[in-house]
Amino acid sequence: MPNIFKNIWMKASLKKKIGMFAVMLAFVMGLSGLFNTAVVNFAVENFHVILNENSLCNDFQEAIELETEAFEVYVRDKTEENRQEYVLACVRTERCMSCLPFDYGKIGGERYARTWNVINGYENYRVSRDAVLAMDRREEGYIAQLYKVYDMQEYLQLYTRRLCRQRLKREMPDIRNGFLPFIKYAI
Repeated sequence: MPNIFKNIWMKASLKKKIGMFAVMLAFVMGLSGLFNTAVVNFAVENFHVILNENSLCNDFQEAIELETEAFEVYVRDKTEENRQEYVLACVRTERCMSCLPFDYGKIGGERYARTWNVINGYENYRVSRDAVLAMDRREEGYIAQLYKVYDMQEYLQLYTRRLCRQRLKREMPDIRNGFLPFIKYAI
């Protein structure tokens, strides 16, 4: 078989050899372009997914911080304006929480557990928060319940930070392992 190609090559005129060389060069350049496009598409898609999920996590983190601040202001001064700000902050927090990825098959066990901690913690916090708001300030146990809610807010913020950190820790090694070999071979 190699002799056949050698014979064809040797019998071909210089013009045909230059033509074959040009075709092979164009083929290699086209293949290289397709490979580079595939690598860039792979990187952009994975970074898009990571950035989108990080954005959702950060939105929830910001929402819980704003709700915490609005709660503190409303507890100190129960005006209608402060109540509206507080209710708006609660609605935003619940909306952001509902957007967090929570599919075990897509996000994996550890991240699912961290997200569950956030969702379950928020549900428990909401019950205690609403109970405190329904209490009278002079009622016995009010201060203890209020500080319990403050502690729960701190735990929620901690759970949310852990969720965001775990997301970055889990995804960045996957990108490096999945993406860098392509670059190494392309170079």
